[in-house]
Amino acid sequence: MRIEMQGQGSESFYKEVVSIAAQQKSLLNRPTAPLPDIFTQLKRYIAICVALTVFLGIIVATYGTDTIGIIALLLNVALIIFCVYRLISLNRFLNEIKSDQRKTALVLDLGGAAVEKDGAESIRINWKDVAFVRKFKEVIGIIASGEKGIITVNRRYEKEIMEFLRENVPEVRRLA
Repeated sequence: MRIEMQGQGSESFYKEVVSIAAQQKSLLNRPTAPLPDIFTQLKRYIAICVALTVFLGIIVATYGTDTIGIIALLLNVALIIFCVYRLISLNRFLNEIKSDQRKTALVLDLGGAAVEKDGAESIRINWKDVAFVRKFKEVIGIIASGEKGIITVNRRYEKEIMEFLRENVPEVRRLA
């Protein structure tokens, strides 16, 4: 079965795709757990770390410098830098997938699922390597076990995908 994917997805669709990709290991460990928006999560971490840095800075300035206070302050600043770097890299990834204008098709056959871009296969996951297929808010994710990858598709193709899986690959775990 071949599904030609038409048009661009919404901003929230692409953010969900990035969140799924960024949290693939977590999804493999807890497949039915809610998927938080990675961008919101990182922004919260940054806000908490900035508040903690200000608090630690006030304590160090008020009570004098001690080794533990300085180390805690430096570790907190390092955590802020890491979170900002991660947020920037995920935003780059988001912009990269949003700007991809190639013709995209999802190919489902008895061997596995594949995504073709401009007629060339860009990723293929064999059914034996699929950990589960899960419906998210705007995305259907075909999640491979280990680090073998993910395939994400807009939910507007849900009926065709689930029907194919039910009829041809019943052993693949499907989650709502």
